[in-house]
Amino acid sequence: MFEIAISKNNVQIRLFGERWVHIIKGYRDAKIALRVIKKQKFLAVVYKELSKKEGFVITAYFSTKIHLSKEKILWQRK
Repeated sequence: MFEIAISKNNVQIRLFGERWVHIIKGYRDAKIALRVIKKQKFLAVVYKELSKKEGFVITAYFSTKIHLSKEKILWQRK
């Protein structure tokens, strides 16, 4: 089941009930995975683990404004 909103460009935007629940509850304990694309350009993927076997992607974006020296690194590829 989903709701439909109309964008300012008159495009139908679907919002599924599951997504709405996540928006309302927030994303406590969400994690960010980073991949270096080139020097000072990263792909950031925000995700949440529901259990040891299941999780989902919240959003993904490219950024040049990530300062790894300020972040806590939980895992790093060798």
